[in-house]
Amino acid sequence: MRVSEAVLHIAADDEAVRDVALATLLGDKAAAVSALTAALSSSSSMMTSKRFMQSVRLVAAFGGTSAVPALLDALDRGSLGLDERAAVAEALADLVDHRHRGDARLKRHALALSKELLASVRKATIAMLMAIADADAEARLAAIAAADSDPGLRRLAGDAVALLRAHRASAATAGAQHAGIPEGGLAIDFEAMLAGASSSPSSSPSPSPSPSPSSSPDLPAGGMVFDLEHMVGLHAGGVVAAPTAVPPADERELLLQRLRDPRWAERQKAVDAVVARGRELVPQLIERLGPDPAARMGICLALGKLQAPEAASSLLMVATGEARTQDERDLQAVALKALANSLTGTEEGIAPLLLPLLKSPDAFVRAGAIVCLGRLADRIGARAAAVMLASDPDVEVKKAAAIAISESVREDHTELVLPLLSTLSALPSPPSEGLEAILIALTRIDLDGAAIKVRVRHRVRRLVFGMTAAQRRLAITVLDRCYDEHDEPPVWVVDDVLNRLGDGAVDVRIIAASFIARFLPAGHPDAVRRLEDALERGERTVSLLCCDALRRHDTAVAHAALTAASADPDEPIAAHALALLTAFTPTSAEWTKTSSSSSSSSSSSSSSSSSSSSSPSSSRRVRVAQGGADNVVMAKDAEPDGRGIDRSGPSST
Repeated sequence: MRVSEAVLHIAADDEAVRDVALATLLGDKAAAVSALTAALSSSSSMMTSKRFMQSVRLVAAFGGTSAVPALLDALDRGSLGLDERAAVAEALADLVDHRHRGDARLKRHALALSKELLASVRKATIAMLMAIADADAEARLAAIAAADSDPGLRRLAGDAVALLRAHRASAATAGAQHAGIPEGGLAIDFEAMLAGASSSPSSSPSPSPSPSPSSSPDLPAGGMVFDLEHMVGLHAGGVVAAPTAVPPADERELLLQRLRDPRWAERQKAVDAVVARGRELVPQLIERLGPDPAARMGICLALGKLQAPEAASSLLMVATGEARTQDERDLQAVALKALANSLTGTEEGIAPLLLPLLKSPDAFVRAGAIVCLGRLADRIGARAAAVMLASDPDVEVKKAAAIAISESVREDHTELVLPLLSTLSALPSPPSEGLEAILIALTRIDLDGAAIKVRVRHRVRRLVFGMTAAQRRLAITVLDRCYDEHDEPPVWVVDDVLNRLGDGAVDVRIIAASFIARFLPAGHPDAVRRLEDALERGERTVSLLCCDALRRHDTAVAHAALTAASADPDEPIAAHALALLTAFTPTSAEWTKTSSSSSSSSSSSSSSSSSSSSSPSSSRRVRVAQGGADNVVMAKDAEPDGRGIDRSGPSST
C-alpha cells in the first residue's frame, strides 16, 4: 500500500485495513506528514469527521510542524465541530514553538479557543499562548489563571505566566547589559569613571592584563581597571583576546525545570533527557515530587521509566492523594504506572492503601491500581484481579487485571480456580489477554481433587481451538495437567489435540505432539495419517514425539509408518524410530466409527442382554469422582455429537 492510499484508509471500518495503513505511514513519516497535510488542506467530501481527526492526531504524533498552516486553515473554514476543534487544538499545542511567535492567525485562534467550553481545548491553548509570548498572550494566560473554572487549568496558566515573566526579565537584563556590545564586550560607564578620576587625581590605577572587578576604594562603585596599552597592542596585532567564560547555570537544574513545561512534546523531551542520564537524578526527582506540583507529571513519567524502588513511597503518596479534577486523576494514573514499575514485590502495607482506588471513576486509575496490587507479594492482589477481570466494564481494566493475574497467581492459590473458571465461561467473554491470563494461572495453580479437574476440563477444552496461538498452547498445557495414566482423556479430547498437529504455530504443534505422545490410545482412528503429515514437516522435536505416539498406537499401520520414519534423512529421528521398532509387534487394530443405523439396531438387539466386548462404547462415560472429599457422579467430557466408536477393529465382513 502506498502512502497516498494509506491516508485514505486510516479511518476504515475494517481493523485489518487500518493496521496496514498505519504501518505504511509509520514506515515513511516524512512522506506521511506531506500526504496528511495535503489531505487536511483539501475540502473533499471523502474527508469524514473520523478521518479528519485521525489525520490530525497522526500529524501531531509524527511531529509535522509543516502542517500548522493547514490546521489553521481548517479553523479558518469555521465548519469544524466541537470534537474536531478539540483535536486541532491539541495537535497545535504539540506542534507550535518559538518559531510561530509572530503568527497572527495562530494568536487569533489561540485567544478564541482559550474561551471554549471544553477544558481540554482551553488547556491546549496554554502551550499556544506560551509560544506566542506577547503581551496579549500573557494577559490571556493571567485571566485563565485568575478565573478559569478548572483548578488544574488555573494552576497551569499561573505557571505559564510565571515562566513568561521570568524569561522576559532575563531577556531584559541581558539586553540592558549587552545592547550594542559585541560578544565578549563589557558595558563601562566612562563618564562616571572620569568623574571619579577627577575627584581623586592622586589615584592611579594599576595595570592589569584583563578586566576584573575593582576592589580599590579610590574607584567609584561599578568601576573597572583596564590595561589599555595591552588591549591596543592586541588589536594592533590582529589578535582579539578570548572573553572570560561565564559559568553556565546548573545543567541538572535546567533539565528539571523543563519537566514543568505544559507542552506535552517539550515535557516528553525533558523526560527522555532525564532518563538518558540514568539514576543520577533520582534523588532530585524524589525531592521535587512533593513541593513542586507543576512538575509532578513529568517527574512521575521519568521515575516510571527509571524504575527506582527508592521512589515507591513517594509515588504511593501521589497515587493515593485525593483527586478532584481530571488533571489530578491523570496524574494519579501516571503515578500508579510509575509505582508499578518501581515495586519489587517485597513491600508490605501498600495493598490496603491501593484497594480504594479500584472504585475510582477513572478507568486508568483502576487499571494502574490493579497492576500495582498484582505485583505485591500479597494474596489480595490475585483475588482482586480475578474480581476485576470478571466484573469491571472497561476493557483496559480487564487487560490490566489479566496482567495482574499472570504475575501474581501462585501454586497455592487454589481458591481462585472456581472464580477463574466462572469468568472463563461468562458472557461477554474476557478479552484475549484475559483468557490467556486465566490459562496461565491454571497452569500454575495446583489442581487438587477430581471434581476440580473435571470442571477445568470442560471449561478449557473449547480453547484448544482458541483465536490466538497462546490460547491454544496454554489450553493443551492445562488439559495435560488434568489427566494422568490412571485417568486418561476420552478419545474426542485426544482428537481435538490431534487436529493441532497441523497448527500454524510451531509451539502449539510441539505441545500437541507431547500430549499425543503421552495419551494417544491404541487404535485411535485416523491418528496415523495425521501423525505422518506431522512427520513430513521435518521438525525434529515434533517428529520425535510423533514417533512415540505411533508406538502407542500399536497397530500395523502405525508399525508401517514407524518403519518409514526409520529411514528419515534426519539421523536423530531415524535412530529414535529404529529403537522404537525393536520388539514392536502390533497387538491392536484401528477403530472404526459406527453408523447411526448400525448403532440403533445394535441397541435394539442388545436390549435384553448385556453388551458384548465388541459393541460400541458409550458416547458418554459416567463415573464416580475419585480423589476428592465430595463423592459425586459427573459426566466426563461427553462427546458433542453423541456418536460412538467401535473399538473392536475393522469388520470381518
